[in-house]
Amino acid sequence: MIRSNFETLIKSILDQSNTSVTATNLKNAINLAMADLSSTEEFPTLETNQNYTIVAGTASYNLPDDFLKQKSFGLTVAKKQLEWKKWEEFQRYALQDTDQNTPQIFSFWQNKIWLYPIPDAGDTALLNYLRIPADTDELGELKIEVLKNAVLKDLFVYGTPQAQDALNRFKTSRSRPRERVAQEPTEMLGSLYRRQRIQDLNNQ
Repeated sequence: MIRSNFETLIKSILDQSNTSVTATNLKNAINLAMADLSSTEEFPTLETNQNYTIVAGTASYNLPDDFLKQKSFGLTVAKKQLEWKKWEEFQRYALQDTDQNTPQIFSFWQNKIWLYPIPDAGDTALLNYLRIPADTDELGELKIEVLKNAVLKDLFVYGTPQAQDALNRFKTSRSRPRERVAQEPTEMLGSLYRRQRIQDLNNQ
């Protein structure tokens, strides 16, 4: 099903329940549902790459603005795939020493990729990842029923006028970014969800 038809389907369901949402809230709910489902569903259209220039003595590098979930991260010249570690576990390695060598593991913190050991030589690296969904992304082969249920859940919980008062209480909360998504402009989805994804990964 193409995205425009799916949006029409959701609107018809909402009309039957006398629930109205803005076009922005609907698009955000679809994007958020796709992002949530990325942990269990395949999204080939969201898969992309980011190249990095690794500098000797530099341990951290900025994540892409549209980062959602890592697939793999590896050094090109050294032909080495790095193992991802939760931040807490990564710190146990990194705090042991500051010796420089070929990186073996990586983690995420404060929108950065961190490497350990600290690189002792220049290299290039490739991050294969899923990006934040955009309003123009088609749904691909995603199970429509699964996506429909996820979108409706988000809209009924976060997108209805009745929820406005509760949502406003979390407007500036960093610990509850999900409640903010339905109320923020579309361009805010990336930074909000990326921050939450890093928190989720480290809390698994």
